[in-house]
Amino acid sequence: MDIEKIKHIAEICYLNFEEEKLLKFKDDFLDTFELVSKIKNIDTANIEPSNKVIDVSTVLADDSIKDGLTKEETFKNAPESEYDYFKVVRFVD
Repeated sequence: MDIEKIKHIAEICYLNFEEEKLLKFKDDFLDTFELVSKIKNIDTANIEPSNKVIDVSTVLADDSIKDGLTKEETFKNAPESEYDYFKVVRFVD
């Protein structure tokens, strides 16, 4: 891949490089591009899809239904409320 293509890709990504740093970026980019190409060529036909890298199971507590707060308890510590809503300072026009 030539430097002009890499400049074009950098522009698309809104990356600005000085000429010296662009040459260093070119080397790193080509290394990364080569690695991605190798990964794309790995045969994964017999590999089952997974959503995690290692087999870990998460232990979660059982869901349980509990009584909620009453209206009075909900607004007890609120600085202000109006029409059963919390009244807050307006910060958006």
